[in-house]
Amino acid sequence: MADLNLDFLQRLSNPKKILLVAVIAIGIGGLYYYFLFGPQLKQLTKLNKQYQQAQLKLSQTKQIANQLEKFEKEIAGLQMDFKMTAQKLPNSKEIPRLLMQITKLGKEAGLDFELFQPQSAKPVGFYAEVPIDIAVTGNYHALGTFFTNICTMSRIVSIDDYQMSDYKVINGQDTLSTKFKAITYTFIEQPKGGENHGS
Repeated sequence: MADLNLDFLQRLSNPKKILLVAVIAIGIGGLYYYFLFGPQLKQLTKLNKQYQQAQLKLSQTKQIANQLEKFEKEIAGLQMDFKMTAQKLPNSKEIPRLLMQITKLGKEAGLDFELFQPQSAKPVGFYAEVPIDIAVTGNYHALGTFFTNICTMSRIVSIDDYQMSDYKVINGQDTLSTKFKAITYTFIEQPKGGENHGS
């Protein structure tokens, strides 16, 4: 191997020597950056981004965890409200007794029934509407008492689509005919234990 002859360096002027050293230093720096520092910088940037994303996710998780107790209380409150409301919805076995109770309230108020016709239940989600077409005759006071008593029942019954007609005064008493729809609600009962696949 031939000896490296560096004698020419001694013949260079000081400015040229400084320039040569600078070029060599820049070259070494460039090689260091390209092969060592550059890849490490990319890796560091990637890791920093992952770290920031992890911090954000941790912060969001902490916020959710801090509100977990609040959410659990809200769910418990909603469940309690649902149970209390559910108690006001009769099941299908209670409907005949409820219908008898409605007719009893009407008669006690002094109304005469001309029509009392329950219709087919109409499913609406987890419950069903049970409409009843009703036609009665009686005075305003009796009708008002009947509607008030229905609204104060423990079971939910709403009055809809009412029409008044044939106003008369008989023996000093005002009398009119009223047609309306009373709507009660019942749970759609689900079979216990899920689907029955047979024994």
